[in-house]
Amino acid sequence: FNAGSAWVDIQGITAHPMSSKGQLLNPILVAHDFIGMLDRGQTPEFTDKTEGFVWVNGIQGGPAKCRVSLKLRDHSLKRYEEKKTLIRAIVDCLRVRYPRAKINLTIEDVYGNIADAINPRTVHALTCCAARWKLNM
Repeated sequence: FNAGSAWVDIQGITAHPMSSKGQLLNPILVAHDFIGMLDRGQTPEFTDKTEGFVWVNGIQGGPAKCRVSLKLRDHSLKRYEEKKTLIRAIVDCLRVRYPRAKINLTIEDVYGNIADAINPRTVHALTCCAARWKLNM
């Protein structure tokens, strides 16, 4: 399967709670909105076997900043790329909704499905390697 990790880093604006009206921007609540915009039907608790998922596997935050950590998995390269596109779109939406927040997204491809690399050229190369290996035995 295809696997990746993503991190959404949100920088808010701190203010004393007694004088924060119109000033405070709570990064934890922005993170809450991000998580709420994900498709719950594509989380590990609702997917099975080769169905892909987006897993929110961590959140750390405080009054000034917050980080949401995600794992992305899918056997289909197309659906894996769609998951990354969705996350980018959600972040773009939040940047519009919260223009005072600094929201950064990092997506890292960890590894790809080996099945996506199989084509006539690679099959030929593997066949040659296997034949060579048998000769050396």
